[in-house]
Amino acid sequence: MSKGFNYFRIKMAYKGTNDQGAIVTIKSEDLVMATCYTEAEQIAYKLAEGKDEFGEVDIEIVRTKIAEVAYNDTFVTDTELICGLISYFFEESEDTEVGLYQVALVFYDTDEKSGKTKTSNSTIYVPAYSSAEAIENIRIYLKQVGETREYTIRNVKYDKAQSVMVTPEVHKNNIIP
Repeated sequence: MSKGFNYFRIKMAYKGTNDQGAIVTIKSEDLVMATCYTEAEQIAYKLAEGKDEFGEVDIEIVRTKIAEVAYNDTFVTDTELICGLISYFFEESEDTEVGLYQVALVFYDTDEKSGKTKTSNSTIYVPAYSSAEAIENIRIYLKQVGETREYTIRNVKYDKAQSVMVTPEVHKNNIIP
């Protein structure tokens, strides 16, 4: 992740129309890179534009502890900048398993001096078509970034984020192998 940036989760709830034209409550979640809460708030207001046709838009912004989001072709990229960010999203409907998955890992490090094994935990977010594919995508990602430590995958969990918004610099690093 770029220096000084954190991921913020923007949750929105608003009234909109469904496929049959009925007015229903629509909920969305987006992960955005921002340097501070105020910047995340500006992005949230930009995302909320035009969604207040049938009432107010409820917005909740939470700073996350997300350190790493892996990129792959499961994401569709919209290069039109929104508040200076590029948006990754999913084309498939919410009825499918396609989405962002949290993969919890335990890495094993051997101390050179004592020979003892130390463990460290990490959670990487990865887009995938299913939880099984998320595991495979993590393995591929770790090879791409040159990870040589032994690891165990402890947990795979579906995340509700519908899109991830990153800086152009992060996007450039993601698309260049």
